[in-house]
Amino acid sequence: MKPQGETLKSATPVLKAQKVEDDIETTYYEGFEGWQQSFGINWIPDDWTEINTEANIPTEDMLKHNVNNTWFCYESTNMYQDFTPDGMCEAFIHFGYTNETFGLGPAAQDEWLISPVISLKDKETLQFILQADYISVYDCDKFDWYKLAYDERILVNTMKVMISTDGGENWGEIWDLHEDVTSLLTDREIYDGSGLQVRYFDIDLADYAGKDVKLAWRYVRTPWCSTASRSRTRSLRPSTT
Repeated sequence: MKPQGETLKSATPVLKAQKVEDDIETTYYEGFEGWQQSFGINWIPDDWTEINTEANIPTEDMLKHNVNNTWFCYESTNMYQDFTPDGMCEAFIHFGYTNETFGLGPAAQDEWLISPVISLKDKETLQFILQADYISVYDCDKFDWYKLAYDERILVNTMKVMISTDGGENWGEIWDLHEDVTSLLTDREIYDGSGLQVRYFDIDLADYAGKDVKLAWRYVRTPWCSTASRSRTRSLRPSTT
């Protein structure tokens, strides 16, 4: 069943990026290190699932030409982004773009990467690493590069973290990159945070203690395209401690 998108904002996000401590007991961890070169660009772990918009599901021909605008795992790279500090691989999603060869336009994206069921203990915290270009959350055509400020902030894409306590029948939102991070920053702070930088985030899951949950990383993007902002990729490595 497609998630209903109900809002459950009871879990409080920690806005300051924090690094995962090595000596903390981990309830669940996924580093996506099972990826192999032979898997190509359409693999996620067997116990993870996806929900994708039909317009972005890649054909075999698209995959042969390295085109996939849904979630997949791949080897990390430092080309125009930070190399992952944790292992060699990461989960990744590319922003939609125009490709006349495959009939692609900048289709809206609402792409979900969903974890298996995780049995939470008391006082759990979701810790994940996210590479996100803060300046690309908003329409870069509205950014004045001389003043280093937006003429107007128009939201064009964000990353959400969702949670389900009924096996994925219903979902609630517990974190949003726009609402919980960039909307709280000044234009200059967003500019200073531009580029695909590794950032650490914590979300308190104490309200879900003792429950079996699924977590989802939901990339949402409007059908919009600008040559001024091409770096709309997201990568993540989650754990619960």
